[in-house]
Amino acid sequence: MEDARFAAEAVVWDVDGTLIDSEPLHERVFYATCRRHGVDLSDLDAGVFVGVHQYDVWEAVAHRFPPHVDRDAWLADLDAEYLADQGSLAAMPDALAVVQALDAAGIRQACASNSGAAVVAANLATLGILPYLAATVTLDDVANGKPAPDPYARACMLLGVSPERAVAVEDSITGLMAARAAGLRTIGFAANPHIAGKPEFRALADRLIQRLDELPALVATAPAA
Repeated sequence: MEDARFAAEAVVWDVDGTLIDSEPLHERVFYATCRRHGVDLSDLDAGVFVGVHQYDVWEAVAHRFPPHVDRDAWLADLDAEYLADQGSLAAMPDALAVVQALDAAGIRQACASNSGAAVVAANLATLGILPYLAATVTLDDVANGKPAPDPYARACMLLGVSPERAVAVEDSITGLMAARAAGLRTIGFAANPHIAGKPEFRALADRLIQRLDELPALVATAPAA
């Protein structure tokens, strides 16, 4: 029987919604910040900006804001409110244990996030996984965020691993698009029903998992090139 596992040297993790249950906080902060500026976004579909980086979110909603509000001020407001409530963050079930299991199996790990450096630092501090990461890539480290391949391409470069020998774990369509564009194989973490039920999500994922503890059985250590 053909081995259903990926032979890989590295796993590159998305962070928000994959390793940490941060999407509810991102959503609360987003709508609260917009309301403070008198902007009503109640007409938008739930989960419309999951996996979308902040610059693209601003481009989508900027026309609703009064002229005196610019992107940088809005982004600073978002980060400040997120960090003020970072105590409400929690790891996804089994996140730390899975990261530790992959490390014990000799698989190198990195994260490639669509969030800025301050938010990623807060998330990783909550998770307690920094000792197991060989590289961290944030939106501040690349010219283009997901769905562009830049975050995953940079993560593989920092790891010293060719993309075809790495696996990405993602909970969003934009993230899966980025990973595939960079040449990684993809595991879709079906944590968000608004996203995981979409045909695009399933089409972009080489494998689907419902729980993170399913991951170690799908990834086998590949011999170094």
